[in-house]
Amino acid sequence: MTRRHDVPRYGPRMATPQGWIAKPGEDQFAHTFGGSSWDVSDENNDLPKPALVMTLDLNDPRISLPKIDGLHLLPICSHINCDAWVKTQTYQINPDSRRLSLVSENDSFFQFDEMDRFPNPLPETRIVLAQMDREDYPINEEMYWTACDRFLGSSSFIRVLGPPVWLQWVDEPVCECGLSVEYICSIGYENYQHPGGIIPGKPFFIGEGALYFFLCPQCLKVVVTSQPS
Repeated sequence: MTRRHDVPRYGPRMATPQGWIAKPGEDQFAHTFGGSSWDVSDENNDLPKPALVMTLDLNDPRISLPKIDGLHLLPICSHINCDAWVKTQTYQINPDSRRLSLVSENDSFFQFDEMDRFPNPLPETRIVLAQMDREDYPINEEMYWTACDRFLGSSSFIRVLGPPVWLQWVDEPVCECGLSVEYICSIGYENYQHPGGIIPGKPFFIGEGALYFFLCPQCLKVVVTSQPS
């Protein structure tokens, strides 16, 4: 369930909290894009199974999420080879087995053409978190459109924490348990002609829109929503 709010998508309140842009690179923390360190399953339908998109190292002090006993790496996943990504997805995290299970039902969706599909698992790429620039914070209308341009079609398409760049409405998902969830990150898309190398030889583009990821620390569930551009 999500709560949509008819409030401005920009304003002085969007100056905080501090956020980060994920890019290919190496540092002391085990942040990765893609890979197969977690098993992702979907037993609800016959669609191509979801993919592990990103893993965040919770030992990084910049990841200011509630601490969860036994969970040191936070997996982020989504459908990427069919248009089921446009609907809300909910995944259960099982740290002991390093498994994520899609627990929300999806309607019937179509698969992408073979030339548009990504390998699953995605190639694993180490990523670093760079501090967001001033232009990434939508503190007024002009800065909002600048942040959108950086979020959609540029190398700043993976935003970790910080203020979300909402494309259509301010969204506050609620977990199935009824509790509010913590915003983790959001993923737009790369420039199709000039990919940044996070996937070798291919831009990350699953459609004209963005994915937003949230965590329920109580239930250990990741809720994924989307908005069209």
